[in-house]
Amino acid sequence: MCQLTLLNLRDKTLNQVYLSTILQANSFGNSDGTGFLSVNKDGTLAVVKSKESADAIDELGLRIRDNIRSNLPILAHVRAASKGIEIKDENSHPFEGKRFILAHNGRLYPKDEVVTSTWSANDDTSLASDSLVFLHSLEERAKKHKIESFYDILKNTMEMYKGKFALLIYDKESKSFYVCRGSSAELHIQSILTCPDAGGELESIGFIVNTRKNTLSDSSDISTQIGQIATGKRLFQAKIEELDKNTLYKVEGIELTKLGEIKENPVVVQSAHQSTNINRSQNTTYGEVNLEIPIWRHASAIEQFMNENFLCIWDIDALLMLFCGVPMADIAESDLDIFVNVIMPKISASKNVKNRVKKIMGDSFLGIYPHVYAKVPGLQYPWMVSDNKGIDALCKYIKEWKKRSA
Repeated sequence: MCQLTLLNLRDKTLNQVYLSTILQANSFGNSDGTGFLSVNKDGTLAVVKSKESADAIDELGLRIRDNIRSNLPILAHVRAASKGIEIKDENSHPFEGKRFILAHNGRLYPKDEVVTSTWSANDDTSLASDSLVFLHSLEERAKKHKIESFYDILKNTMEMYKGKFALLIYDKESKSFYVCRGSSAELHIQSILTCPDAGGELESIGFIVNTRKNTLSDSSDISTQIGQIATGKRLFQAKIEELDKNTLYKVEGIELTKLGEIKENPVVVQSAHQSTNINRSQNTTYGEVNLEIPIWRHASAIEQFMNENFLCIWDIDALLMLFCGVPMADIAESDLDIFVNVIMPKISASKNVKNRVKKIMGDSFLGIYPHVYAKVPGLQYPWMVSDNKGIDALCKYIKEWKKRSA
């Protein structure tokens, strides 16, 4: 899941400090590109983009220092590439059009497109960025309806699409920043406070908008201390709040002003495929899957992970607790994205190991359930992260079990 950030601290140095920290924090699990927009006092723009992860850019601080030259807001993005869209500089956000500059988190589809959950590891990467396609539609709407307000331009354009979205947009015509959240994407806001005199009354200097709440909290803890060193100001952090769903905001001074409702049109996925259980083959037809439920957005990938690694649904619940600290029923969308896109690939068994275990298991072995771990010395949980000795012991146990059951 991509991560969006809007910094409006009305201080060039603080914007630089907080941006550097939050870009690197956001890049965990979102390593397919980095970009930001800075607006200079004279209205000129600096759009900085790279296919590299923020935490892999050695001179990220210098790029930020060289391109942020005013106290105006900063729009930023780190990318987790959607399947089929190539990882390259041009596909990193933000995207610039004739009038608008846009950064997007989510996946948008034309409203009449049939969306399926089937995919292949051999899919090419020639698809156009859905975010860029949406920007072109936004530009076209603005060109044809010059007297429309920005709210009407965005609302009418979004009615042509369906899917998840959170948007940061800069309008070059009005020199305004906008923040928009649908119903399924996350966006949080935190005010940064100052107190000119020790023990005096706190006052807001501006705010930060960010996708993930815990990343915003962690990066602000660090940036606030560095900001005090860099500026000599007493800085404090307000409580992090969640922005309202299906709402468009405009940046006005140190406030976000609500402009109106922008509704998210949900995606319904058509899915019909075969699922092979380790004990038997069965046909599974899901029909229509409502992507408003976070776990269903990754159902196909999780099912494949389970089948290839001989796991059951209780394992997924346990692994979510182990790596994310919450069970499946309570998992946040951002944590689920990290689990699927970062954790599952890292803990999945290699092809050779999976083939070896599958060959030994055959059709009679019931599966690698909890009692197996108690019977196999040195076997780690989940079994795929075990070393060669643990895998050897597992294979030996399965062979012996099959002999006893023969």
